Amino acid sequence: MARQGEHRDAEAWILETLGDASVDAGDAAASIDLYREAMTIRAALGDRGGLAIGHVGLCKAFSKTGDYDAAIVHCEKARRISVEVDDMWQYSVATAYLAMARAALGLVEEASDLLSATRAALDNAGDLMSSERVAVLQRKHGAGVADVAVGDDRLDRQLDSACANSF
Repeated sequence: MARQGEHRDAEAWILETLGDASVDAGDAAASIDLYREAMTIRAALGDRGGLAIGHVGLCKAFSKTGDYDAAIVHCEKARRISVEVDDMWQYSVATAYLAMARAALGLVEEASDLLSATRAALDNAGDLMSSERVAVLQRKHGAGVADVAVGDDRLDRQLDSACANSF
């Protein structure tokens, strides 16, 4: 029914969910097409917030494939759109993933600053539980995110947990 045009927003959500599942299953490369297809639908619907979600998905996928430059581009786009649509949750998620991508490129101080910015945005949004989860991530890694793959997995778990508890 969604593919027949009646519920295009549901189709985009399903594609994003499948993209997330592919990333979680270790097949990040397969998720890229799913996120892009979802973004095409979101663009046709004029859903800017949905585009931010797609960009965050692409950031995760490209980070997992080791293409941190592409990940950063998508995180920045997600952050910009999130500000435009006043979605501080998505902004925070994009900022957290941006921090991990920057850390992977050896920009540890910038990554630490971005995680601090993530906490501030979550605090300002009143999402103190998610903010504390980011704080836990910061404490586990200190100033240096030495093992980016471990950090990325911990970030995924922290954000998944925060998201599950926020709704």
